[in-house]
Amino acid sequence: MPILPTIKEEESQTWLQQLWHCRIQLQLTIPASLIMFAGGLKLAWTVYEAPPNRFDYDYDSCLLIVAFFFGAIVGCIAASMFVGRVSKNIAHITSGSLLVVGGLLFLTFPNSFFALAFTCLFEGIAMGLTQVQNFVVGPEMCSKEMRGFVMSTERCSLWFGILMQLTFTYMWYALEPPTGHRTMQPDQIHGIVVACLGLAAIVAAFKQRVESPLLLIQQQRDHAAGNVLKQLIGTQLTTTEVMRVREDCVQLMAFDAGQSGWYIFRKHNAGPLLKLFILRGFVTLTMSQPFNRVYLSASWLGFNCDTNCLYTMAATGACGSLLGCLLIDRYGRRRMCVATMLPATIFMLITGGIMEYLANTNTAIVQLDLEIIALLMLLFQFIICVGVSIAASVYLSEAFTVTQKPKCVAAVLIGEHTLQLVLALVSSSTTINGMVFFFIMGFLCMLLGLCVFFFMPETKYLTLYECLQKFKRV
Repeated sequence: MPILPTIKEEESQTWLQQLWHCRIQLQLTIPASLIMFAGGLKLAWTVYEAPPNRFDYDYDSCLLIVAFFFGAIVGCIAASMFVGRVSKNIAHITSGSLLVVGGLLFLTFPNSFFALAFTCLFEGIAMGLTQVQNFVVGPEMCSKEMRGFVMSTERCSLWFGILMQLTFTYMWYALEPPTGHRTMQPDQIHGIVVACLGLAAIVAAFKQRVESPLLLIQQQRDHAAGNVLKQLIGTQLTTTEVMRVREDCVQLMAFDAGQSGWYIFRKHNAGPLLKLFILRGFVTLTMSQPFNRVYLSASWLGFNCDTNCLYTMAATGACGSLLGCLLIDRYGRRRMCVATMLPATIFMLITGGIMEYLANTNTAIVQLDLEIIALLMLLFQFIICVGVSIAASVYLSEAFTVTQKPKCVAAVLIGEHTLQLVLALVSSSTTINGMVFFFIMGFLCMLLGLCVFFFMPETKYLTLYECLQKFKRV
């Protein structure tokens, strides 16, 4: 009797093939990526260093940080009221318009401190609107195999914006032309770039008109939702597969339908909200002014920087975020987060130990000691960006129910921006003790790694409905 032919299993796609099939999902992130890139440019001039221009007024540069993050808080509050209910282009076009206004304002009045403060305010509002929009609607338009990669673009855009601005400022000082030959100030070039990014975001938003399938199903536009799902996930899908994905969307919407908002928040969202605030808050500490001040002090003599070594920190963060973006869907959120917390703890405790030895023995600090401290801080930043920072962004897009998601995401981001404000004010008013700072960061790494291991689920290759089930069990 002849042997029946076996059914050949479908070959698994390579990463590049998945990237090609999900190219439309990546194209939809272009407006948000441009706005977050502009936010990174402004972060470089607030959290990392002061603008190169010299103002005639005696104002503290800390006020720029206050203006930027106050604007971000306002943007998050505004976005929580309409995101998920209307077209995604409303947030993108509004944010792009604010960038254009802010860039032109700073281009017109480059020597005015108030112009820079209002520019920071407008760009902060734009970033807050875009962050909430990105984390709420973005995962609804991603396939489960590429959701981590797509949602990691927020962190990558921020870091590359910081790197570009810091590198440009360093090159301006290194290759500064004579005073009589200047045709444009660096602040004006910054304003032109920000305005162009806002204009490009508006054009990209008008070009990409694909809406969230959840919004279309909520509006009872089933035929349009089916077409969008087929377009987003791939035209090679059959009608049965599209219907299965549509049923996942319906289950996600029905998860908290017909129940009171307070009950849904207490039952399903309060726990993830607290966990993600702690996780994102720790990431905020690694991008804050106290962390940068300590690194700047160590690298100034350790690396013999003639102006500023913070561009090396930005390059480390950008490279780490890019690597984490490529690995997050392959190795999972919890595994990468826990695996990177262990070496990060070791790096911080070793650095604190070096500082304690130098303080207790009263020995003269040599260049090698500061160079080792700066290198350990660079390794710490790299490892945090690879695992913790990317995982926190992806978790934030997966954790909350549909009806409460805009408010919960906005609450986490508001807490994060408020923490940045507090850290900036503390850094400007007191001198940071490096030894205490390093030991605190080390113990936080250790505790946070244990918390992620025991209290955070693994959501790799799961639909959003399955992610909610996972968060419910943990």
